[in-house]
Amino acid sequence: MRVTDWDMPQTGILHIDTLAQERFVIRSTRTEPSGLLVGTVEAVSSEAATAVPDDLELAVEILRHIIGEYGDAHFPAPHQYDNAVWVGYRLSEVLPLKRSIKQNLLEMNDSVTRLRILAEFLKKQIN
Repeated sequence: MRVTDWDMPQTGILHIDTLAQERFVIRSTRTEPSGLLVGTVEAVSSEAATAVPDDLELAVEILRHIIGEYGDAHFPAPHQYDNAVWVGYRLSEVLPLKRSIKQNLLEMNDSVTRLRILAEFLKKQIN
């Protein structure tokens, strides 16, 4: 993970944007006397790239529209529209879902199931 941007709009409150390069799980956390939060993380194996099934192309088209609207600053290239893992992760990140639902989706190890769940959510929003 690397820090991509930070600011301190209020003294003592630091807002940090990060870009993770791989999946990880937080194993432990602690707060230092200074207030610094420290954690121990462990890498989690990545999902293998999987083709997007034809019946889930609507999800890909919606993601293309979102990326077209917000640009590469929010969605750095390369864009992998043919990869169900990448499409599912991006939609999980940007759709207006409860944090607990986003977390559950991102923790899943089945990219097609994740994408099916997201496609159902999108269909309900359209109808």
